[in-house]
Amino acid sequence: MVHIADFVEIDDPIRLYVPQTVAGPPMTFDCKVKYVLKSTVLLQFPIEQADLAQSVVTAGMELESEFLKRGNEHALRMPTTVKAFKREKNTASALVEIPFDFKEYFRRRHVRIPARFPVRVTFFYQGEQKNLQGQSINMSGGGMRLTVYNHV
Repeated sequence: MVHIADFVEIDDPIRLYVPQTVAGPPMTFDCKVKYVLKSTVLLQFPIEQADLAQSVVTAGMELESEFLKRGNEHALRMPTTVKAFKREKNTASALVEIPFDFKEYFRRRHVRIPARFPVRVTFFYQGEQKNLQGQSINMSGGGMRLTVYNHV
């Protein structure tokens, strides 16, 4: 059973600017980090960008968290899994699992979970039609960077 207290709601819009793609001119890529539930993150995209979003997020992700490292020399790095990709009337959503329980992390350190925290998402994708090389997006609220990379 899922309790509403398990959610950290973010719901902040972010915009990815891709200066150059193999397919053509510069483009922007809008999405929203909707919420975090324990180790699961929901990314939400406009429906017109669903194809691009699906090709990007299913390329593979890795999490690098500045928020969690807190003075450590190296950021925490961990692989992620795309659990689901759903198309709806106006949006497409990707449910991404990160093998890290954010709620437990905060509980163990007796830190109040912030309603909003800064998140920086970096997409890497290289394919025949698209080449997104390390483009970053910053969100208000922050200390998490999701990096999407192409599995070889």
